[in-house]
Amino acid sequence: MDSEFSKYLTEVLKFAGIVGLSVVVGKLSVFVLDRVVRKLTKKTETVLDDLILEAVERPISYLIILLGVYVAVERVDLDLGEEFLTITANVLFILVVVFLVKLAYDIINAMVTWYGMAAAERGRAEIGQSIVPLLKKLVKIFVIVSGLIVVLDHFEYNISSLVAALGVSSLAIGLAAKDTLSNMISGFIIMADRPFRVGDRIDVDGKVGDVEDIGLRSTKVRNLDNNIVILPNTRLVDNVVTNLAYPENSVRNVVKICVLYGSDVERVKAVMLEAARSIPEVLPEPEPVVFFTDHGESALEFTLAYCIREYRDKFKALDMVHTAIDRRFREESIGMAYPTRTLHIIKDN
Repeated sequence: MDSEFSKYLTEVLKFAGIVGLSVVVGKLSVFVLDRVVRKLTKKTETVLDDLILEAVERPISYLIILLGVYVAVERVDLDLGEEFLTITANVLFILVVVFLVKLAYDIINAMVTWYGMAAAERGRAEIGQSIVPLLKKLVKIFVIVSGLIVVLDHFEYNISSLVAALGVSSLAIGLAAKDTLSNMISGFIIMADRPFRVGDRIDVDGKVGDVEDIGLRSTKVRNLDNNIVILPNTRLVDNVVTNLAYPENSVRNVVKICVLYGSDVERVKAVMLEAARSIPEVLPEPEPVVFFTDHGESALEFTLAYCIREYRDKFKALDMVHTAIDRRFREESIGMAYPTRTLHIIKDN
């Protein structure tokens, strides 16, 4: 009787010792992380290590304590009934997996958050607004499914059928939502490649507008009529897109003028250059240039090319340059051409 009691007491003390040791180690881990590791992370330039430390500091201590209790239940020979010990061990195993899943999610979530912050500092706030929330949701789903598979495998459930079912379901969802998925992938490509940014003016198949928002499925563009046009991202990836705001906001305008045959070519070119240079919006560098480009059917054709500071002033500059050319032509008595036809009437005698 004494030997049995002594053995029982020994097992109880062993159980208490393992649990107590895990508590001490858990508290010690928090102390080391808070007092030692945190000082080291504060000396680094990046905030990633600070975010990871903040995420793992408390969960690690709880995880160590849970592991200690789980090991104690598994290793200590206490006569508490086989069913009770089995249920307790299984519950503790599930709790350990839950904490591991939480720990993994917090670490990856900290890394994703840091990526969004770094992107915002580089002027890519759209990544933090669109990609980061999606990545967090995908990570959450992935770690939960992984933890569920680990638990089912522990209880000797056949997970191959579950994996197959998930694969078939994913294929069915992918086929049903292939256009949406294609647009989302294109959204990732746009945000990673950055062919344009919010506020840029773009030209897509002759349609011009300012980018208002870049989403995962579509991009919102405000056209010149002040209406919002929603473009699927696949269209922006598969077609040629001209970014009028990149690499700078200046843009070139072209004006074609036709004058009467017999006009002084050199004088016409000089007058057109004077008219362009008199407009404040026209940049002095690169200089405006005029080319005599064609002998037309009814006129001599000239092409004026000049650059303006801001692409948003394109039509304003066109109006001012055309007005100035018209005024100078009137002052210089240079005739503007228009299509003419000469009819010869032959009378039969």
